[in-house]
Amino acid sequence: MINELMNITSAKFKFIDACTSVRKTIQLLDKGFDFFVVTEDNSILGVLSAKELLKSHPNRIAADALKSEYEIVPSALTVWEAYEKLEQKPETYLIVVDNGNNITGIADYSIIRFAISKYIDPLTGLFKSDFLYYQGIQSLKNHEEISVLFLDINEFGLINKKYGHINGNIILSEISSLLKQNTPPFSSWCRFGGDEFAMIASMQLEESMELAQKIVESISEHRFSIGVPISVSIGIASGRRNKNQQLNNYIKIINNLINKASLESTKAKKALTCYLSSCGCLDINEIA
Repeated sequence: MINELMNITSAKFKFIDACTSVRKTIQLLDKGFDFFVVTEDNSILGVLSAKELLKSHPNRIAADALKSEYEIVPSALTVWEAYEKLEQKPETYLIVVDNGNNITGIADYSIIRFAISKYIDPLTGLFKSDFLYYQGIQSLKNHEEISVLFLDINEFGLINKKYGHINGNIILSEISSLLKQNTPPFSSWCRFGGDEFAMIASMQLEESMELAQKIVESISEHRFSIGVPISVSIGIASGRRNKNQQLNNYIKIINNLINKASLESTKAKKALTCYLSSCGCLDINEIA
């Protein structure tokens, strides 16, 4: 579910001396190497790929061609963590090492983006539900209070039957854009399935209620391109962890919170007026 970096990095790399010519290094590309770890006196100076080599004069040395930063990371680093690092600094190379500090592979932004792409819903551009677990686990490990927001589009089945699935897809796409616009940068919505969306965020119950209210209003006030008014229902489940509390089964906790939030969204849908429902802030230990 949460892939580790060691499973997607390129092992096609070669150590080269800093004084190796760019011309000779380019010739090594034809032998199947993707990356070159440039060293001097047994110290790493940086990483080269075709991107830098082809922009450099062939008579220069490898050290002169170095342009990008690098960071040494453990092989157990998740793809999500790598993605967050490289979103901030896309030119950085990740040098992946095992427990013995031996280099096992190299990853750049293009490799990470390709790995992440399978977790992105092609219609909405939002992450698939796998990302919820990464966010949730990080928050629980940091002893933060977390909230799950579960959104369901009201009467979406009827909308599909009346206006067709193509227009239904347009609505899903527009709602996804509204979710992105109205959500803090430290949180991300996921398409959970069909017309359901979910988000896990490190925020208290009151904050999550305010955010949910904002989203419900923004969607109800939005003029959808197919000219149909749309409303959504949001259920909220929050959990607070005691700092001295030991947790083992993070996945079970997240599943329980998602399930409770989805049940609350059903309650909200039946209420017909506010379209919001919460089961309050729970003790994580009670649902672990």
